[in-house]
Amino acid sequence: MFSSGCYFLGLLFITQSGTDACDVVFQAPMYHLMLELILVLWIIRLIFFKSYKIEDKSPLTDEEKDEIIGAWQPEPLVPPLEETLKTSNPYKVVSG
Repeated sequence: MFSSGCYFLGLLFITQSGTDACDVVFQAPMYHLMLELILVLWIIRLIFFKSYKIEDKSPLTDEEKDEIIGAWQPEPLVPPLEETLKTSNPYKVVSG
């Protein structure tokens, strides 16, 4: 229930609740403590490190930009109106 951070708080504040937190940490299985340590280190890595190095990326040249823009074909957001009118039923039939 308590994380390994309670152990450090227990060392800083020597009180009854602090020593209880230390006892709980020492009673926890080793795999649980290792998993918590790995998760804390992983969260620290996610917060402080980038997933890529900015220096590794090179900017595109003007020729590459023109080539990419020329090859781009936009897709329509909606089908053509004629196709929509063919497939839609203008009247709702209610029976009963």
